[in-house]
Amino acid sequence: MAAFAAAGTALVALMFAAALVVATAQEQLIEGAREHSPTLKRAGGWVLFAVGAWMLALAALAKPLARIFPV
Repeated sequence: MAAFAAAGTALVALMFAAALVVATAQEQLIEGAREHSPTLKRAGGWVLFAVGAWMLALAALAKPLARIFPV
């Protein structure tokens, strides 16, 4: 019976420790995102630009690509 009590106590302690670690990590992540938000926005804009350019290139080359890769 003592083994079950020890295991239960250890599991509860580990759950509280895990919750504390997650809360601390979340605060640090949000703080870092706030500091670097202009850079993140700029990088996101470049990614959107690249995806848009890729879509335009695929649209422009649809017929030649359809001949190469028949479905």
